[in-house]
Amino acid sequence: ALPALIRRAQVSPYDVARRRGELKHVLVTASPDGELMVRFVLRTARPAARLQEHIALLTDPVAADGFRVRVVTANIQPEHTAVLEGPEEIHLHGDEALTVRQGRIPLRVRPQSFLQTNTHVASQLYEQVAAWADDVAAGFEAGADEARAAAQPRSPFRVWDLFCGVGGCAALREARR
Repeated sequence: ALPALIRRAQVSPYDVARRRGELKHVLVTASPDGELMVRFVLRTARPAARLQEHIALLTDPVAADGFRVRVVTANIQPEHTAVLEGPEEIHLHGDEALTVRQGRIPLRVRPQSFLQTNTHVASQLYEQVAAWADDVAAGFEAGADEARAAAQPRSPFRVWDLFCGVGGCAALREARR
């Protein structure tokens, strides 16, 4: 489906040696639920409208195969460098973010977000953090009765979510509800 869309939209591949062409990369992120985010990394924004015009050449065949294209964007990387993507993202189709489940944690992945590529290890990490949070919460619940009985104020409880990426540790609180 991707080659058909690229041909129909007449998006020429980027030639590094000649510094010509438009399409530098196609980045595809797939969720375990069969949903996709497709990002076209382009040298200029010119082909974006043509890609958008013919987007059904991508979405329809992919849907027929049991997948769903949730997000399609064009990323603009005008520089002739080894940098994978540029700062500008143009929304072409679908949602603003792709939901990717890692264990029991749903992560909303936007274009240009950092997502662990080893989802199995990331899921285990989130489960460990959830277990620690459950232990802390159980300790506070048990200590609350003692604190009320002693009529002494408890010190404030602080949580720092120090993360890099889409916020999987912050999502644990929502997942536990």
